[in-house]
Amino acid sequence: MAGVQAFAHTSSVSAYSHLAHGTLVESTPQRGAESRINYERTKYLGEQAVRGTSVPWIIFNPSHILGPGDRHNWARLIMLVDREKLPGSGSFADVREIARAQARAWQRKRFGEAYLVGAEHASFVDFVQRLGAALGKRTPSRATPACHPPLAG
Repeated sequence: MAGVQAFAHTSSVSAYSHLAHGTLVESTPQRGAESRINYERTKYLGEQAVRGTSVPWIIFNPSHILGPGDRHNWARLIMLVDREKLPGSGSFADVREIARAQARAWQRKRFGEAYLVGAEHASFVDFVQRLGAALGKRTPSRATPACHPPLAG
């Protein structure tokens, strides 16, 4: 990372892994290294690579990202609503709020810190019922077990 003066790394709440229990806070031990899920493990390993540099860094761990321009992840959720099949629950964060949090931390030079970035924790059933109401669609009333623990605050 020659010539780099500082680094902002956007990771994922998945670095904590579905193996973490209780409500997540920044001091919750990350268990991504223990996970059999490649995505969780690689998010954890990516963060460790950043932490191992001498460059000042800030790490962001956003939860489920929502916002304008999504044509993949949440588009798939809309199709699941249409098929009446849903996963468990999660914490949702507006992509614009994540960008604002990153800009504030960068401006304040909060190097060496990591931030969980999420908002309301909700079941996918609750989230999708709101989505279904907006789309005028009938929505499922049950979900599969949750994968990630809730975020604090």
